[in-house]
Amino acid sequence: MGDKACIILESRQGFWHWVNFQRLYIAFWVGYIRAFRETSCIDCGAWIERF
Repeated sequence: MGDKACIILESRQGFWHWVNFQRLYIAFWVGYIRAFRETSCIDCGAWIERF
């Protein structure tokens, strides 16, 4: 009984580690794209202002 509980607990912890990793990965890409869009918009604005 104890061994089965340990296996379930370990798999659950592994699952949450995977979920947290996925969340970090998505947050990283969302932040990266947002930062890229903001900087490119600023660059476009500066580029348009030259003319």
